[in-house]
Amino acid sequence: MRGDCTSCGLSGRLINGILLAALAVAIGLGVIGLGSPAAWATSSEPLAAFDARPANPTCVAGAAPSLEGTVAFEPAFSEIAARRPFDVRVSPTDTQSYYFISRDGRMFAYTPGKTPVLALNITDRIGINSAANAYSEGGSEQWGLVSLAFHPKFASDPARRWVFVIYNGRQQAESTTTSYLSRFTLNADGVTFDPDSELVVLKLTQKTDWLHHFGNVAFGPDGYLYLGSGDGTLNGYPWFRDVPSQFRDDLRGKLLRLDVDAGTPAQPYRIPPDNPWVGDAGSRPEIYADGLRNPWRFSFDTLTGELWLGDVGDARFEEIDRIEAGANYGWPVYDGTLCRQSKYCTKPGLTAPLWTMDHNGQSIAIIGGIVYRGTAIPALAGRFVFQIYGKRELYALKRDNGSYVAERLLGTSPNISAFFADAEGELYGVERTGQIYKLVPSTTRAGTAIPRLLSHTGCVRRTNPHIAAQGLIPYTVNTELWSDGAAKRRWVALPDGASIGIKADGDFDFPVGTVLMKMFSLGGNAVETRLLKHHDDGSWAGYTYQWLSDGSDAVLVPSAGRTIYVETSPGKFLRWRLPSRGECLICHTSAANYALGPEVAQLNGFYRYPNVGRTGHQLVTWDHIGLFSAGLPGPVADLPALAAPFQIGASPVQRARSYLHANCSICHRPGVDTRAAMDLRFATGTIAMKVCNVAPRIDDLDIAGAKLLAPTDPAASILAVRMSRRGAGQMPPLATNLVDNAHLMIENWIALHDVCNPDVDNDADGVPNRADNCTNVANAGQWDGDHDGFGDRCDGDFNNDGIADDTDRAMLLAARGAVFGNPDYRSMLDFNLDGRIDAEDVDYFDANLMGKPPGLSFLRVKH
Repeated sequence: MRGDCTSCGLSGRLINGILLAALAVAIGLGVIGLGSPAAWATSSEPLAAFDARPANPTCVAGAAPSLEGTVAFEPAFSEIAARRPFDVRVSPTDTQSYYFISRDGRMFAYTPGKTPVLALNITDRIGINSAANAYSEGGSEQWGLVSLAFHPKFASDPARRWVFVIYNGRQQAESTTTSYLSRFTLNADGVTFDPDSELVVLKLTQKTDWLHHFGNVAFGPDGYLYLGSGDGTLNGYPWFRDVPSQFRDDLRGKLLRLDVDAGTPAQPYRIPPDNPWVGDAGSRPEIYADGLRNPWRFSFDTLTGELWLGDVGDARFEEIDRIEAGANYGWPVYDGTLCRQSKYCTKPGLTAPLWTMDHNGQSIAIIGGIVYRGTAIPALAGRFVFQIYGKRELYALKRDNGSYVAERLLGTSPNISAFFADAEGELYGVERTGQIYKLVPSTTRAGTAIPRLLSHTGCVRRTNPHIAAQGLIPYTVNTELWSDGAAKRRWVALPDGASIGIKADGDFDFPVGTVLMKMFSLGGNAVETRLLKHHDDGSWAGYTYQWLSDGSDAVLVPSAGRTIYVETSPGKFLRWRLPSRGECLICHTSAANYALGPEVAQLNGFYRYPNVGRTGHQLVTWDHIGLFSAGLPGPVADLPALAAPFQIGASPVQRARSYLHANCSICHRPGVDTRAAMDLRFATGTIAMKVCNVAPRIDDLDIAGAKLLAPTDPAASILAVRMSRRGAGQMPPLATNLVDNAHLMIENWIALHDVCNPDVDNDADGVPNRADNCTNVANAGQWDGDHDGFGDRCDGDFNNDGIADDTDRAMLLAARGAVFGNPDYRSMLDFNLDGRIDAEDVDYFDANLMGKPPGLSFLRVKH
């Protein structure tokens, strides 16, 4: 992959001096005379650009601020997290105790400080539904036991000691999920419930679609049971007829209201007489409100009795509704405030949401919360507190002169999927991991605030914020994340004395205090600079600074982010999103190790360091100055390296897989909560990617026979089609408004006849034969100094006459003794890539290459 400039002696990506300007563009610099003496590395380690690690007294992450300054989530009930609680309710008989459910079908009674007691086990009724098949045909995204509610007279009436639960289950012989509302009766011990006492109050056989089933159950102040029933359809259905939310002969896409006070097997529920469609021919009388998509969570205000609901939106909007009897909330005619079916948008009687949030291309979901009636946080009294799942942001909705305004409380909240309140009205959130958090007043003080000006961060020169402070080390990456053509410059700052660990997969484990800085420029002008900080408490957070029009400084963007328009050429403007702090963490996740760019495969290459005027290998340089706590895991020639999208000499497979790693695997990897189960990391084998001939789980984009990857058919491959789109259905879903021409490279890769063949790797270097430039000689770095498609390790034919002979050996001997930086040094002669052409290289040539043509490579692979 990497090579050397044979005309100027630089080991890098060049074929000859003609490509010098291309390198300058690739690394975000002006055209630099790399052939001048100042360019040669003078370090004692030939491949290192400098010897000494710069001191960093000013650019450290420091303490994490409370983003909004009023509240914080602190862990609570951590001793039950291992049992994966999914929803929690206060015990109806003891206000200091709780019941919680896990999705596998178990309910526990729990008193803090004591061991939880298994109170109900219906795992057999959940059946084969699980996280593993949640998005498979017939499965359920809302699989398992998902909600519970106790009869309001549980404590006062021994005849009504019932718990009502919702579960979405499927038995082995069933092809689709069935959603159940069931009642269980308390045992004589006063703690547990009899699984054999189940009374199925309501069940609904779902279609083969796996989204939006039964989600939430609660009793209202009127004593009736309310149930949220999703529309049961897949995301993206554009046609009105496919979505049952507007049809009152169907219980899906509705909020239901039932009288369960005296249910029997013969009549498990009655219809409240004031339900809005009682007596209406053709309407199901259970319906209380319609026009909903996925009413995942709702709650009643304990003071006013109002019903507040978060309806999870489609591609554009999330919404909050205050539910009224007989109201129609518009789906699928409207997605939030967006008219989707113009023929019906003027239909009378549609109720607009109180508040909406535009997705801005992000994968998010509203988690309807609770009207706060506690006393610990007086400023929240009477406000509806809710979560934006995926963005990791916590909000509070308030009335403001007849309208509703959402004020953000936390920009880096845990990813809450359910809320509950204790007996005092204090609010808790439950993460899908099972960890519970309590909302408490923040103790963070203003002294930990993020500086308003970039020049005051300590990461740039105060007198010229375009120049990094002395303690920052610049770097580049082999394969960039597409950012609408913006030029990017990158730096890393470590606290003095701290070092980086290298994980087994090559990711860097940055120490607390680390700051990663990136500057974006469009049309030659700086637009924004981002700081990603690893704070003292171990958290990561991103902060965005927008450059002033005169370029004198950059100003901290509000925590909610901002959308601007940048003039990239006269009269031509580009929509540009300055990310919110929560949006930063959509991509910078724990599964992706937060710091996305710096890793072994991305830094395995050469870079000209503008601050010292020298060129060096990035990994070797970092290792040489002591940035790695335990050194490199091996010689750089034997470490993986990503390929740039249009890198000369690299195989189509390497280039495509590198691009997917840098641009897509951020989300599409194990441990990230996405609905697609793809694994697009560079090192993942072809079959393990889970894309070949796999039907899309969510939306086929109206493509007949669509697959995530349809071998030899890019037009039917969702992976490629989404990359070629902007707007609905685009990928990546955020941070880009322009199509990257690299999608053509992905299409060419998909068009290969063997794109989905199982991997064969003769030399076990992690590069499959069809992508390997040395099929039978291990060379994970794929170094190819003369860019002929044959890796250096299997190519002794320096003059390209088809055979390694005495002429080639003479070229090698003539360069013997040269080190990197010397005009006689060429990387194609340095077989172990140690920066020296020496006896080891001559011995390797004689033993392995002499008298042979270039070895097998992806240009001519034999399986």
